[in-house]
Parts: sequence; C-alpha cells; structure tokens
Amino acid sequence: MTRSRILVVDDERMIRWSIQQTLSKDGHAVAAVETGEEAVAQATDEMPDLVFLDITLPGIDGLEVLRRLKALDPSVAVVMVTATEDLKTAVEAMRLGAYDYVSKPFDLDRLRVIAQNALDRHELRQEVEFHRKESVKKYGFHRIVGASRKLAEVVEVARKVAKSDAATVLLQGRAGRGRTCSPRRSITRAPAPPVPSCRSTAPPSPRNCSNRS
Repeated sequence: MTRSRILVVDDERMIRWSIQQTLSKDGHAVAAVETGEEAVAQATDEMPDLVFLDITLPGIDGLEVLRRLKALDPSVAVVMVTATEDLKTAVEAMRLGAYDYVSKPFDLDRLRVIAQNALDRHELRQEVEFHRKESVKKYGFHRIVGASRKLAEVVEVARKVAKSDAATVLLQGRAGRGRTCSPRRSITRAPAPPVPSCRSTAPPSPRNCSNRS
C-alpha cells in the first residue's frame, strides 16, 4: 500500500516535530520545512497529498503559500495551522481552497482524525478525476461523427449543458436518433465540482417519457 505524503510547514521546531512524529506513527511519509519558500520549492519538486500549513511564517505567509500550492495542484489538501482563533483569516483560507484549520495548541488525536479525513477526500477526488478522464476517452464529443448543421447545433447545446449546473435535461425526438448519447457526453465533459458529488460520480440515468402524460 502506498504511503500518503504529508508536508508540515511551520517555523516552530517543536510544532514541526510533534506533527511529524504523530503522523509518521500512522504510517505516513512526513516531511517538514520551516518556511513558505521551502514548502513551495518542495511541492514543485513533488506535490504532497496533504499539507499542514502555518498561517504566520517568515517570508511569504501561509495564505500566499496556499495560493501557490493550489496554483500548482488544485486537488492538494491543505490544513491551516494558526496560533489564534482568527475567524477572518480562517474564512479567507477556506475561500482559497483550504480543507480545514486547527488552532495551537491542538489535540494530536484530533489532528490525526483531520489528517485522515483530508487524505480520504483527496483520494476520492483523484479517483473521480481518473474515472472522468476515462469516460471522456469513451464518450467525449470528439467521438461524435458528422458535419451537418443540425448535429453541430446539438453538440453546441450539449457543451453548454455540460458547463451548467443543470441536473435534469429533457431530450425530445424519435427513437434511434441518439438521445442517449448526448447525456453521456454532457456528464463526462462537465467540470468537476469542488467536492465530489452524484453528478461527478454517477452515470447518466435516461428516462423514457414517451408513455407518460
């Protein structure tokens, strides 16, 4: 079983050591750095699965490091670490894509639970993205063959549906005209939501309404 990679970023040596020791005992591969610059450099080399990131750092602060990590890999899970219950900063971190935050001094058992939950979510996102890419290969718009104006209009509408938040789409037409093809392509081309949902994981569910009034 592949060990999860965790990066701890904190300018306090004892904080780095305590988190590193605690999570290493759970079987994770844990690295620790002191500054935001080191964190970004290490993530550029090899992106970790989870980052525990102190908000107050020498040099670039935690929020800027968070922005840079998300620019490198939007799926990386980041838990902010703060010395105070600064709600405004925590809200800003969540807006930028942080998974959660903990305040110092923290309970190590709670830290372990947060770490496991964040890693589970990260793994789920990776699985969803893998299956999405596989579905695009199988059902992508590029597999539709035809050059008529009407077909081009249908494809354009399907692309718009894929980019929207629509949960239900009514398709009309006679049998044998490819009504089941468009839903598959719209689903597989839809952008992945921040949190995996039924739309991103479940296959389209066609319903024959021809006999319903």
